[in-house]
Amino acid sequence: MRNLFKPFYIFFSFILILALSGCFAGVTVSKAPLLTEKNIQFLIPKNENIIGQNTFLKGLTYKNTLIQYYPLAGTSIQKVKGIEVEQRPNEKLLVITNHNGEYYPGTGSMPGSMYTSYIRYYIDVQLEERENFFVLTFRPKEKEIGEGRSPIGRAYEMPYFDESKLYTFLKTPVIKFTSEFDSPYNPESTYANFKRLLKISKKGYKDDVTGKIYTESFIIPKLEAELFVEVYPYRNGTKAVVTFHLPIKEDRSDNYIIDLGKLITETKRMTEEIVKN
Repeated sequence: MRNLFKPFYIFFSFILILALSGCFAGVTVSKAPLLTEKNIQFLIPKNENIIGQNTFLKGLTYKNTLIQYYPLAGTSIQKVKGIEVEQRPNEKLLVITNHNGEYYPGTGSMPGSMYTSYIRYYIDVQLEERENFFVLTFRPKEKEIGEGRSPIGRAYEMPYFDESKLYTFLKTPVIKFTSEFDSPYNPESTYANFKRLLKISKKGYKDDVTGKIYTESFIIPKLEAELFVEVYPYRNGTKAVVTFHLPIKEDRSDNYIIDLGKLITETKRMTEEIVKN
């Protein structure tokens, strides 16, 4: 029986060696012209500390969806797909890449490697200061196509990521900002208002700046905004410090100027009502 499986083991070992060495792996890179020459602009209030001249997309974030799936049957190779977002502050550049491929884990001291076909866009980031707000402009300037192959020479299918998909992605970031609200009630009652009036999420979150760990959050359904709440005794009532994760919903129109001020004002108004309810 052992001899029956010997050819298989030899073949698999040979393939594994080739895979780990990357003998057949590679990527053919080419440039493609952009068919659309449109800028996307966000009008961002100054007083919310979302962005500033000395920060780079501080409170305006895009979700990395690049993930590794469970290993393929009978192997340790993992399917990889999704969007990777890279910030390059020194170059004032945002790089967005949609991948489709595989991840080959390393062995011992040899690190693992990711092999993919991809479509990548380079976006110039410009910030202009006005009296009461900033104008943040995204200008896609270059498209790159990478036709990838696995370590055994198998070509990966190209992900679908045309310019309309790119513009939809750019128009739908998550805005992060923090505001304070005064309540006439004690901290327990104020916090209870959020529990009573909003949907509770048990998804945890760690603030990268403060290190604060939240074990739960609250959702405003109409806006799909996620609220992380802290309450403290303040004078004869409570100070509620709320960190907002506010997703910008997809706009299928040809509107490329997005005023965040109106949306933020509405979000804070609804939160004020909850605090003082």
